[in-house]
Amino acid sequence: MKKIIMLLISVFISSFALAKDTATIGMWLEPPHLDPTSNSAAAIDEIVYGNIFEGLFQITENGGVKKLLVKDYKVSKNLKKYTFYIKDNVYFHNGDKLSADDIVFSISRIYDKDSINPRKSLFNNVNSVFKTDNNTVVISLKSPSNSLIYNLARPEAVIFNHRSYKNNKNNPIGTGPFVFDSMKKGYFVKINRFSKYHFDPAKLKSVKFRFISDALSASSAILSGEIDGFPVYQDVMTLPAFKKDRFNILFGSTEGEVLLALNNKHKFLSNRQVRRALNHAIDKKGLISIVSPSAKPIGSHYPPHRQGYIDLSDKYPYNTELAKKMLKQAGADNMTLEFTVPPTYKTSADVIAGYLRKVGIKVKMKSVDWGAWLSQTYKKHDYDITIIAHVEPKDYGIYARKNYYFGYNNLYYQDLIEKLKTETNKDKRIQLLKKIQTTLSDDAVNVWLYQFPKIGVWNKKLSGMWKNYPVAGNILKDVYWQ
Repeated sequence: MKKIIMLLISVFISSFALAKDTATIGMWLEPPHLDPTSNSAAAIDEIVYGNIFEGLFQITENGGVKKLLVKDYKVSKNLKKYTFYIKDNVYFHNGDKLSADDIVFSISRIYDKDSINPRKSLFNNVNSVFKTDNNTVVISLKSPSNSLIYNLARPEAVIFNHRSYKNNKNNPIGTGPFVFDSMKKGYFVKINRFSKYHFDPAKLKSVKFRFISDALSASSAILSGEIDGFPVYQDVMTLPAFKKDRFNILFGSTEGEVLLALNNKHKFLSNRQVRRALNHAIDKKGLISIVSPSAKPIGSHYPPHRQGYIDLSDKYPYNTELAKKMLKQAGADNMTLEFTVPPTYKTSADVIAGYLRKVGIKVKMKSVDWGAWLSQTYKKHDYDITIIAHVEPKDYGIYARKNYYFGYNNLYYQDLIEKLKTETNKDKRIQLLKKIQTTLSDDAVNVWLYQFPKIGVWNKKLSGMWKNYPVAGNILKDVYWQ
């Protein structure tokens, strides 16, 4: 009997130990695939960035940049030549050794004329990429730039194996601390620890990303232990259910600007006065109190935690009578707007639609899934207004793209962005950043609602999760069970 009891105890301890080197992470949205260089969906980055794929550099939790696949680098005095010395003994998950050829291929592919990389425009300044030997790569720029290192740390600049990249959507092969294991459509993606990782190996043996977009199901899954944590939890109404003795609830900063996007090429929305009227028509503080009480209101496309931030959140105070007057003067008092609403934004959209109707705007609601939003709203610009969170860091440059889905085209603003790319003086850069914020606000390009807060909820014994969200990603290498 004693031997049986000891055996049962041994089995129990072994099972407990096994459970503590795996984790199940919740996500609201399912990615369309797993290639971050061919789609802007943040859900892709949340799985692969820093886990499966790596870049020459990586964005850190505080928004800085650290070396990853490079052991060193140097920059010419004129900021037009960057030389990178590749780290030794780095291997892809298929056993191939990382080479300068992979670096040249991956970076060249970003700005290639046929590239569909969502951050292609950030690399338009690249003149050439070439290797001088098997461990050294040089990037030559057309004009001076101090933003290349940061751009190389973005998810869209991860390094691919030039022999296996074509299968990355469904079978991603990178150099990261985790290897892709499997994917079940509509349910999960699983990754396993990579034993030949070039730094210390990941502490977790495997991680499963579970997709749960329903708030009630998400909270139930966490409370039951089916999910170990939600790094980006959105339903503030259910937070009181998570007792502090069992769960960590942390409020961190993000790069996510939640906005009511306006099609600036629309018959009425092309008029700046109409766009300003919409800004006056929406009670941002009222909206925040309902959908995201911990959020901060913003008045331009710039996060409050970044240097050079100007608080413009009160530039267009809530004023229904003024909004009505401005709409009437612009001949838009009987305007009808179709409101394209992607998943997870229904409550916010309903509140906003109510505000717009108060000032006489007829609102037609159109709910779409993320696939339709990306293909129709984002790519074909087929919408009047929509609500979305832009989570990419330092992405104010999107307003300088003439063919971006906002339809905004301001030569002065485009010139500001070009000057910022080459300005190296810190004080002058800050002044340019302030002008960027005020120009967008003056033009009321969109209605900026609030800075998306990162609310993380996870098991109290799970350590190493990021509090902040400086980039779309869940870096899990150093996550472990206490």
